[in-house]
Amino acid sequence: MRDSYILAIRWASDRIGKSGVIGVVTNAGWLEGNAMDGMRKCLAEEFSSVYVLNLRGNQRTQGERSRQEGGQVFGAGSRAPVAVTLFVRNPESTDKGCRILYHDIGDYLGREEKLDKVKGFRGIDGLAGQWTEIKPDTHHDWLNQRDAGFEKFMVLGDKRGRSEDVIFKNYSQGVKTNRDAWCYNYSEAALRWNIQAMIRFYESERQRLQEEVFMGRRLTSNEVTRFVNNDPTKISWTKDLKDDLARNKELSVQEGRITIAQYRPFTRQHLYHSRRLNQSIYRIPQLFPYEASENLVISVVSRGATVAFSCLLVAQIPDLECISKGQCFPRWLYSKSKENQDGLFVEGGHPNTDSHGYVRESAIKEEALQVFAEKMGGGIPLLRMTCSITSTAYSMSPLIGRNMPPISVRNCPASLSPKMFRNSTSWSNQEGNSENCTLTMRMSVSIPSPLKRGDGNPQMAHPPKRGSEWRIVQCAIQGKGGRKINPRSSITGRSPYRTFPKKPMTTWSTGNQPLHG
Repeated sequence: MRDSYILAIRWASDRIGKSGVIGVVTNAGWLEGNAMDGMRKCLAEEFSSVYVLNLRGNQRTQGERSRQEGGQVFGAGSRAPVAVTLFVRNPESTDKGCRILYHDIGDYLGREEKLDKVKGFRGIDGLAGQWTEIKPDTHHDWLNQRDAGFEKFMVLGDKRGRSEDVIFKNYSQGVKTNRDAWCYNYSEAALRWNIQAMIRFYESERQRLQEEVFMGRRLTSNEVTRFVNNDPTKISWTKDLKDDLARNKELSVQEGRITIAQYRPFTRQHLYHSRRLNQSIYRIPQLFPYEASENLVISVVSRGATVAFSCLLVAQIPDLECISKGQCFPRWLYSKSKENQDGLFVEGGHPNTDSHGYVRESAIKEEALQVFAEKMGGGIPLLRMTCSITSTAYSMSPLIGRNMPPISVRNCPASLSPKMFRNSTSWSNQEGNSENCTLTMRMSVSIPSPLKRGDGNPQMAHPPKRGSEWRIVQCAIQGKGGRKINPRSSITGRSPYRTFPKKPMTTWSTGNQPLHG
């Protein structure tokens, strides 16, 4: 550990010898970080008592959680939570083990309110009766101690083979492009133009680089960075793309394909899917190997997520941030068909090979299906399970959503595999689960609205000639059933979406999504 706070505490612990007191003001991340369990274990072993005043202020959170954290104690320049801690080593202590006393400053407090409360405490005695004694669990958790019942859950997936009770054979994270502005677009034509323009610029830089390099010498990454034009309006460079440039590798539009992707919840965009222009595609080719491949994917938040637990069922390639750092558990797995050398199958490979040369198999393990069959139907024979796999997938999505939130609140550690609770009562409403999941997927598809487009006048039906005139700067009511979206343009008519009764609705757009007419 090279953290200066940890090194300072270690040095001070060695310095005071057999008795003494250490007072520190540090980042409070060590109180509940998964990587700090060893540090907490050592502190509990080395000291007779520990007093922790948590001043909160973690601004690496979002939404309601961020508001609860309150103001930053050290001003706007600080984003980390802060804690005041006293470590006491008393050889004459009669307490069995380390006594850990903790006090939380409170929710929704501003910086000045926190400092005023600290001044009012004046010392440890000022918090008499307000300390909460912490008993570390076997995992050395102090705060948000994990629920032991978590270990009884079924593991959703395990690529390392450490668990036998696993539901899915394989899974993948969503696509990470590292250049979303180039690789995603609501308009297929605009996306194609962007990709072609970036590839043309890459090729011009590649040729320019070769003209400058003598005797075939390969440039280092730093030399390439200094050489290339880093204009973000022409290209988005990554280390891998610069390495390709240094190796003089050509780049072509044909190396990727344009497909529909689930960019954000209920928001689909066109994606240029390419191993070279997408930073990481993980195992997505096993889930969606070609344009017309069909699949259902349960996307679940994963380690490093910046939001509370959630899950979403999607039917297209998911983006990594569709669900924050999403891990995607599929209904199907695709693999390239291989010719059987023994001649047991028909010519061309596996008998179930599709027209694209892929074999599709269930991603849900038979052992898991047996459990689901018992829960859903009282013991469906194994031979009949294949008829219930899709029903199982539909049932799992709401089940994961119901069972995981309370576990995450009780510190379901990110270092452990995602798991799922076996709950017989959760399988009773299969029909409702199927309808909910179907509705969820259809919500991502926008229905063209029978709206007329106008140019400054709701009665005029011809559209503006310049795309900038479609920019939404307001959505004010203009006459019966009309909506004015900017000073020059408006749209009229009634939307088929009846979200708000007795009010004419227009097609709402997000980002650069076009209006439908």
